[in-house]
Amino acid sequence: ESEEMEKGRGVSWELVFMPPKDIVQVLSEQFPDCPEELFDDIAEELRSPLQEAFQEEIRANVAALVQGPSAGQQRKRHANLQDKVQGLWNSTRLFEKALGLFEGDTESQLSRYLLRTLCTDLTNTVLFYLAEDSGLDTPSHGQGEMTAKERSTLISNLPEQIKRTLTAVNNSLNGKDVSSFFQLFEALCGEEYCGLMLKKADRKKERQLIFSHQQSLVESLREEQEPAMVLHLVVVLLFQRHTNCIIHVPGKLVPSIIAFLSSRLSESERSKLRTFQELVMLQLKQSRAPSSAQQAEPKSDTNLEQAEETSETVSKKVKKGSPAVGESGDSSGESGAVGSSSDTVQQGTDMMAPNLGDIMSGLKQLVLKPTKGDNQ
Repeated sequence: ESEEMEKGRGVSWELVFMPPKDIVQVLSEQFPDCPEELFDDIAEELRSPLQEAFQEEIRANVAALVQGPSAGQQRKRHANLQDKVQGLWNSTRLFEKALGLFEGDTESQLSRYLLRTLCTDLTNTVLFYLAEDSGLDTPSHGQGEMTAKERSTLISNLPEQIKRTLTAVNNSLNGKDVSSFFQLFEALCGEEYCGLMLKKADRKKERQLIFSHQQSLVESLREEQEPAMVLHLVVVLLFQRHTNCIIHVPGKLVPSIIAFLSSRLSESERSKLRTFQELVMLQLKQSRAPSSAQQAEPKSDTNLEQAEETSETVSKKVKKGSPAVGESGDSSGESGAVGSSSDTVQQGTDMMAPNLGDIMSGLKQLVLKPTKGDNQ
């Protein structure tokens, strides 16, 4: 019995690709005109190479399942993650610097907006990487369109240790403390989880990033013809010029940024901004003006919605730039009195129609250098 067990341990099991009789059957079906007596000899000749090729394929597939991605593929995937996260991290830290120039509700709203946009992008990028590492199915529409519910569901299916850290990061996105998010995110990127090194940009690198951001905004502004977008781009560029900081701001906060800049602008600049801001508000009101006399007075919330829609459009135009262009009101209070009825709105719109293009061109020149085309 002992000898039989020893012999059993030495048996080599293998899957058979196809027995000779089946090979003969396939040959007879494929070559009906061939003499039948040749099929057995041909099948015997084919059996060994076919079986060897079959076994090699099985070994390769099993190895791939056991080992997962090759070391080279994994290194490339990790390097791509490092580059993407570092780029988003640099931009987010630069935008954070502008928050310190504000206080109160404006600072809170700017913080929440940064958390809901770029900080969320950072979280989604790392979450996708960790989920794929854990063999989880990720949303087919990609991380850029992932909802908060999808993000929470994905986190809940991760291993417990990773889940705790990512849950803390995810929860911080719903607050208004950007520094808390940074602290938690740095821990997530550490060797224990992602093995990422978040490098702090030196002054030279920061200047390059700020200049690149400015050029992106300028190029968008040169081509832009939508008044609300033009106003926002001009305000963001003026903010950068006077503070040397870049700002990430939604359309509804444009009036607050204008108010912040007011003391730093010349009287001519303030006048151009104020005039154009009022015209933009009139245009937004006119575009939403109802036909019914009972609903002749548009509500400010309607204008805020339109401004937010506009801001989403411009965010796709300015990559890593200020992603929102829109207008929600006048911080000086003057635009609130403009267009208090449908007649006023109509009169204002008729009056601004021939002048809007000229005023918009003048506003652009506050931040654009004249080109040869401008002088001709």
